[in-house]
Amino acid sequence: MTDYYALLSNGIAALDIKTSEARREYYGRARAILTDHSRKADPPLLETFITNERRALEDAISKVEADVMGSEGTPPIANVRPNSK
Repeated sequence: MTDYYALLSNGIAALDIKTSEARREYYGRARAILTDHSRKADPPLLETFITNERRALEDAISKVEADVMGSEGTPPIANVRPNSK
């Protein structure tokens, strides 16, 4: 499993503008990349693997948000997990 926390944490730290909106956009790009890679995998990935990776990404996002609150005092993103359909 990928260490999403390290990737997200480093990416957020490197942002020029450290706002909740900038973080939200960054997380959205991370979600889109994961979805794109999951769809294009050859051979196709098992659905359970994809689900576990998505969960790991969302858990990492939550942890990064908690870290941001502790270190920068920036307001957290409300409901960082996307709406389920």
